[in-house]
Amino acid sequence: MTTAVISVSAQCAADDIRHLLVDRRIRRVPVVQEGRVVGIVSRHDLVAVMATEWVCQVCGEPVRGEHPPGMCPKCQATSEQFVLQEQPPGA
Repeated sequence: MTTAVISVSAQCAADDIRHLLVDRRIRRVPVVQEGRVVGIVSRHDLVAVMATEWVCQVCGEPVRGEHPPGMCPKCQATSEQFVLQEQPPGA
């Protein structure tokens, strides 16, 4: 067993965690805040986040993530202009 524990902070971006899990070939990573474990992120959690897609109602730009972005990267519309795009099963 490994004695050194790889962990991430609560503010760590999902894409950074994805790279960590793939590069280090690990399945789960603890989330630490102020020296205490506050959760665990698994590969399954990241797949769910990456499968969530928001679409800008102004320009149609799709953006993936758990929450809509603060601003559209294409037309600069606010987050209120984004709607959750339903994904078909198996997509």
